[in-house]
Formats: sequence, structure tokens, C-alpha cells
Amino acid sequence: MPESSSPPPLPAPEAGVNPAPETLAAPPAANVPVPEPAAKRRSPSTLNVAQERALAKAGQIGTAAAKPTYVGILVYRLIPPAFVTTLMADIKLTVDKSRTALSCDAGRHGATRTEAAAGEALVGTLRTIQSAARQKFLPNEPARLEPYGVGQRIDESRPVLESFSEIIIDKASEERPPGINTDFIINAEAERTAYVNANAVQTTEAAAAKQARAERNAMVESITQRRMTIQRAIDAAFPPGQVASAGPRKEFQLPANRPFSF
Repeated sequence: MPESSSPPPLPAPEAGVNPAPETLAAPPAANVPVPEPAAKRRSPSTLNVAQERALAKAGQIGTAAAKPTYVGILVYRLIPPAFVTTLMADIKLTVDKSRTALSCDAGRHGATRTEAAAGEALVGTLRTIQSAARQKFLPNEPARLEPYGVGQRIDESRPVLESFSEIIIDKASEERPPGINTDFIINAEAERTAYVNANAVQTTEAAAAKQARAERNAMVESITQRRMTIQRAIDAAFPPGQVASAGPRKEFQLPANRPFSF
């Protein structure tokens, strides 16, 4: 009997197993570059990376300079222990300045939220006054609605709202449209005061944050200069390329075989 050239039949799958056909296999992933997530922007109140590194390096140099091994060497080169102590204290103070700026920013943000809530309440009260004025003066005296800001964008901006609110409340207190009694006027004035004060707090906190940041940045620069003063003294005391200088130059982060050039 001649042999068949047909391929042997595939074995039957096991019961309960459904092998996935090759046509359903997932295609290989395309070689598409995945964009890196955008770096989070730092608040201007926080230390940036360069400032953090500068303070860390100054702290390391200050710690080394305070060791008994180097105190006499630095004194000989006109850098007394108080110089190093002040440097270390200023490093901490600089970090505290950054925290102060953050605290002021938080206060400013809180005042901003308070201002928004106070403004919303004030606008609602002014709308009530406008409705009462329309009831009193329409249809016979529409011109008398002008001081009430009827038809105007009384909340277009903070200065506009401050101005309109004062005029509207004063006019309502004078003419007393229906439903606008003394208690209502007192409440309206309190809402306006809260709105104005919230903006004053916001401005004060923003100014304090800006001042703290400016002082912090100046202190980082001063600390860096004083750190380099110590390094220059060690650079002179332990010249590069000498066996006895290897350890001190490493400890003070100086190049091993060339002078400190900053």
C-alpha cells in the first residue's frame, strides 16, 4: 500500500482547553518612544536643586572645617572657629527662610480663597439690593437705578466690585428700597469689609513671601562664597599633588592634582 504524502492529523486538544489560534496572537509592540512625564514645576518659594546642592556642599565643608585637625590650620589662615559656626548657623537659617516663604504663600492662598468666598457673598447681597431698587423705581423712575449699578458688570474685577459695592450700599442706606432695613445694611457693610480685608491679607502675605525668597537667595550666595573661602585656605595649606594633601583635599572636595580655581 503506497505511503500517503498528507501530514499527520494534529492531536485533539485536551478537554476543556481552547488553544488560541496564531491569528489571535497579539502583534509585537511597535517601537514607539514613550514620552517622559513632564517634570513638576517647583514653587518659587522652595529651594531649587542648585541651591539644595550648594547648601549641602557648604554643610559638608563646614563640618570638616570644625574638626580639631583643621581648626588651627584655618585660624593660622585667618578663619576663626566663629566663621565656621556662623556659616553652619546660616545654612539652617536659609532653610528656615524658605519655609517662611512657603508659609506666607500658604497664607496668601488661604486669603485668596477667603476673598473669593467673601466676594461671592457680597455680590449676592448687592443683587438683592438691585432687585429691591428695581421694585421701587420701575417703571416710573428708571434713571434712579443708575447708582445701584443695575445692568452693569459690578463683579468684573476686584477694584470694580469694591467701588460699586460702596456706592450701592451707601445709596441703599439712604433710600431704603423695600426689604432693605438697618440690619440688612449692617450685614452688607460687614461683607464688604471682609472682602476688602481678605485682599489686604493676600497682598501682605505675597509681599512677605517675596521678601523671604529674596533674603534666602542672597544667603545662599553668601554661604557659597564663605564655603569657597574655607576651601581656598585648605587649598593653600595642602597643595595639590602631594601625598600628605590627598586626605584633606578629598575631605574639602578639592581637586587632587590641580589648584582650586573658584
